[in-house]
Amino acid sequence: MSLDTRLGSHAAGAGAMWEPLRRTAAAHVKSRALSHGPQQCLTAKGSAQPGVPIGSSLTLAFFASAAALYRRRGVRNRGARRFVGITALAEPGIFEVPPTNPLGTANRFWKWRGYRIRYQAMGEENDGPTVLLVHGLFVNADHWRRNMPILAEAGFRVFAVDLLGYGYSDKPSPYSEESLKVSGENGRDLGEPEVELGTASGGRRRARVPERHPLGSVYNFYTWSEQLCDFGEQVAGAKRMTIVSNSIGSISSLQAAVDRPDLVDGVLVVNPNFRELHAAESPEFIQPAVRAVQGFLRDTPAGKWLFDNLATPSTVRTILMEPYHNPAAVTDELVDVLLTPLLVEGSAEVVFDTLSYSAGPLPEQLLQDPRLRAPVWVCWGQEDPWTPPDRVLALDRFDAVERVVPLPGVGHCPHDEAPELVNPLILEFVRSAAARSMDESSVPSLS
Repeated sequence: MSLDTRLGSHAAGAGAMWEPLRRTAAAHVKSRALSHGPQQCLTAKGSAQPGVPIGSSLTLAFFASAAALYRRRGVRNRGARRFVGITALAEPGIFEVPPTNPLGTANRFWKWRGYRIRYQAMGEENDGPTVLLVHGLFVNADHWRRNMPILAEAGFRVFAVDLLGYGYSDKPSPYSEESLKVSGENGRDLGEPEVELGTASGGRRRARVPERHPLGSVYNFYTWSEQLCDFGEQVAGAKRMTIVSNSIGSISSLQAAVDRPDLVDGVLVVNPNFRELHAAESPEFIQPAVRAVQGFLRDTPAGKWLFDNLATPSTVRTILMEPYHNPAAVTDELVDVLLTPLLVEGSAEVVFDTLSYSAGPLPEQLLQDPRLRAPVWVCWGQEDPWTPPDRVLALDRFDAVERVVPLPGVGHCPHDEAPELVNPLILEFVRSAAARSMDESSVPSLS
């Protein structure tokens, strides 16, 4: 589906304020697009840059923008009003978090650096390996509800956590003095290294990767890496843990493995995200347009207006039909668990800040980092319209990547769309990583 068609369908009625931006973006696609299977890509003619998938960035933008109108329709008058999975209290914008996820797993909270973090746990009493499940962009721990029980039944200690700013975790202002005190960028020697990256066709290229958030926000992969590591030690009580992550959550997870090789004994990536909005991923000709869109969404009343007017369950369901290959997997429950946390106050600011995050580490950069000692497996749904298959397959060139496993008939979120395919792979990987970790710990020290 072309960008012009997608914008026409999802943004119909958005008004004259959106129309010039729509026409400009559509013109770029018509003049520069190339087709990569079902995926629409932008590329500069004759450039070594990879194609830039349009579907993921814009679809996620619309999905994220869906929340406020939904919130406005759900919070009315005085008193408590039940609305999907959230109870709206007397004061608009104040929500009571549901006590459990749809399968009955309790929602718990942990105080991290002064902020409240939501998480879920199963099998804490088990004596098996510790597994931490990390969600993708604009979603939350409930996305793992179909994986946690089978892992706990296998004897694992299983945890799923909302990253700061996501789900039911706190959403501090991205640039406030207090939130910046907890930023993971603090104290790091970050720059703009030149590294080898991939292309949509599975090739290689070199590019400079700016590592600092361009706006200095607390919402960056270094913050989330430190959150994951602290969670593993402080909440899970783990000496070693295995991380399983989906989409953009894989970058926080790989960064955690780089930061703490003593703690993370393996990372299973479920459908990697190559971050097409990153400055090192997009061709130079499109970057001014990308920055214009980012600023439009982040800084203007028009962006908030868009956020406030793109949310209905039917719209979210339609958007989810793109990353999910099987329409039957897009259930009312899925729409509920992904959308309702976006109703929480502060979500819009986090969403627009995240869409402006055109820097930070990239998957190939982390996979070749010499500090990465943990084994990495990658699996991906072969019907994923957002992830170039040749680029995924090319990840096996890195020493850290032991296996790349294609999953037939599923899209970008196979752990939820087809857990019967992903759960056995998680079980195998966790057991392998734990066995290797035990073998390494039994080797006598030479010191």
